[in-house]
Amino acid sequence: MLRVFGTVLVYMAVYYFVAGRRRGYTALYQASVFTRFSAPIVVGAFVLATGASPLVVGFTLVDALGALWTALALRKDRAEAARAA
Repeated sequence: MLRVFGTVLVYMAVYYFVAGRRRGYTALYQASVFTRFSAPIVVGAFVLATGASPLVVGFTLVDALGALWTALALRKDRAEAARAA
């Protein structure tokens, strides 16, 4: 679990870095899509390497579905902005 919490802290650092460097929320949402999609892979590697409970990966899979929803919403916003321009 300690490795999983460490991963969460690294992802939060990415969010703060992106939020501090970019204006608006779009870049932060894009960063969250990347980190939330990578979480099942990272946690899956932890499970394989350490023999941790595979149930932990289930939580990240649910969050990856939320990332998919966010990615689709960002794509829809980009398409609407392109049509309006």
